[in-house]
This record gives sequence, C-alpha cells and structure tokens, in this order.
Amino acid sequence: MNNKLLAALAMTTALVTGLQAQCQINSGAYVGISAGGAHLAGKNDLTYTNQAQGYNDTLPGSLSSSSFAGSIFAGYGLKFNSLWGALELFYQFDNTKSSKNVNFGNGNPIIQSKSNGAWGGAVHLGYMPTNNSIIYAIVGAEVRRFKVTATDGGGAAAVNKIEASISKSYTSTAFAPGIGVRVLLCKNLSLRTEYKYAKHQNKSLSASQAKQLVGAGNDSITLKHSPTVHSFNVGLVYSF
Repeated sequence: MNNKLLAALAMTTALVTGLQAQCQINSGAYVGISAGGAHLAGKNDLTYTNQAQGYNDTLPGSLSSSSFAGSIFAGYGLKFNSLWGALELFYQFDNTKSSKNVNFGNGNPIIQSKSNGAWGGAVHLGYMPTNNSIIYAIVGAEVRRFKVTATDGGGAAAVNKIEASISKSYTSTAFAPGIGVRVLLCKNLSLRTEYKYAKHQNKSLSASQAKQLVGAGNDSITLKHSPTVHSFNVGLVYSF
C-alpha cells in the first residue's frame, strides 16, 4: 500500500512539475500584436524676417496631436534564472497631424507637422518576480518620417501675405526608451503593456521668396521642428 502511495505521489509531483514548466515564460522566439495610442508633442518655432519692411519676429509654437496606434513585433527572449533579456523588431501604425494657425503682424501662416508610422528595434532588460511575469526596461530606437509645412493662409492679393513657404519631408531616427510588463495567460500566450518615449532631433528648415510688391524685399522664414512621440500600447505575445 505504501509503495502505491509513494508511486502515486511521485507521479503527481512529476505532473505538477511538468505543468509548472509549461506554464511559465521561457527562452525562445515570439511574435505579437498590440493596440494603443500615440501622441505627437514638442516644438515648432517659426521665425519670419523681411529687412526691407523691418520685420524680424519669432513665434514659439507647439506640436500636439493624438492618434490610434497599432503595432506588430517579433523577437527572441532569453531567460537566465530570474533575469530576462530580449531583442525585438517592430513596426508601429499611427497617423498624427498637428496643425496650427499663427498670427504675425505681417501674415497668418499655417504650420503643420505630419507623421505616419515608425519602425525600429529594442533591447529589453528585465527581472522576473515570478516564472510567469516580467518587468523590463526598454532601450530602443525608432525611425520615423515627418512632413513639415509652413504656408501663409492669406489670399494671393493680401498685402501682408508671407510669400516664402516650406514643404519638406525628412526621415528622423530617435532614441526610444521605455518600460514594459508582461504576464503569462496560458502556455504560449502572454499579455503585455508598454510605454515608450521617442525624442527626435531638432530640424531647422528655411525658405526665402521675393514679395510681389516692388521694393518690399524678400520674405525669409525658418521653422525649428523638435518633435517627440509618446506611445502606449497593450498587446498579445505568442511564444514558440
């Protein structure tokens, strides 16, 4: 009888151990999808100069636009006791557009900044308080394309219309740190949430155009574009 009990206990222990081994986050490849939001912030300062007319004005501007954000990602994680590390690639779908009318003494420019999506990579460095959860820091980078415009909203015959205009697209790479939490739901499926902050480099854009009025000189404008992007998402991770 005792031998049967011992055998049953051994089988139960082995079964529990096997289930525990399955129901934990392990090393290996993974893929996933997520959904959340992105917010474009930062500065968009405009300077207008016309020496002939005696104008030399600078108006500080700000960026503000929120958008739905979805992403796809793939990576490989490595578990070492209670420590965790991962390498990941991602693409984020978003659509931010910040538009602002500014009022100069010599015009009424419309300033816009647009961005549609970003891609990049990240390193995750974390700690596992339990076998089925991870708290991690994100050290990454994102590549994003911006389109920046500055045009005067006045009519063609407006005396104070600023003739110079800017329409420029450029690609920017930003350091994108963040934090994340991942929790196992079942054998191969985890839930995670992340926050990332991407600080893009300052970009100075300039243009000059002669005014239509004789003797009115040249209009020159400079736009200092300094965007940042905040991203928050909740996603599902499938581990192989």
